[in-house]
Amino acid sequence: MAGGGAIWGRGSAYERSVGRWSSRVAPLVLDWLDLPAGLSWLDVGCGTGAFTGCSLDRTAPARVVGPSAASCAKVARCR
Repeated sequence: MAGGGAIWGRGSAYERSVGRWSSRVAPLVLDWLDLPAGLSWLDVGCGTGAFTGCSLDRTAPARVVGPSAASCAKVARCR
């Protein structure tokens, strides 16, 4: 397991192995949660931002807070 974290430092590698499921599962989870618009979301910085992007598209959050304002802004600009 030593050195295994290095592979996850590259977004493309993460997306190919784990992240691709975030895009597929996020809409189902958000439908199941059935949350109203205008809530605040916390992005804990785990992954590529696919779930946060989907929440922006589907739930109209009042704001997204995360460990990196730049990361949150990047996701918001991509939408």
